[in-house]
Amino acid sequence: MKEIKSDRVFEKKIRIYDIPFMEELNEFYQKHQKEYLNVNDFLTTLIRTGLDVAKIADKNRLDYAGKFASISDKLTELNDCVKNTSYSNRLNMKEIYCKLMILQKVIMRIYNMALANNERLPLNNELVKATFYDDLPAELQEIEDEITQSFEDRILKEKDKENK
Repeated sequence: MKEIKSDRVFEKKIRIYDIPFMEELNEFYQKHQKEYLNVNDFLTTLIRTGLDVAKIADKNRLDYAGKFASISDKLTELNDCVKNTSYSNRLNMKEIYCKLMILQKVIMRIYNMALANNERLPLNNELVKATFYDDLPAELQEIEDEITQSFEDRILKEKDKENK
């Protein structure tokens, strides 16, 4: 399109080949004819209004592009944070698990040594060091198995709820 010069009257002819659009335009003009001096005033007003809308759309497009970029950056930060938290949680869980296993072994030693002492069995350091007293007694193993199964059942129920 040629540059529009503002020092003279700008005259432009428009060809519209879309017949339904032309009918709509004519119908709208007939309905609002009293509001305009002539067809030129009507068309100029429509063009101005369209230009104003186009400018707003242009500005909104730029604003939205900036907002989308900002949201994308925030999502990247959030994703990194989740990854770091997940890694940190795994390290914490590993440490907790290790300490729990050690604690369980100590408790089992004390428990088994107390049972041996009650039965008047001799206790010696060699058996303790050889982990003779570290095993979980059968009745406690059954309880642990029940608790583990109950925990696994809860997790499965929660997953089912999440998937529904």
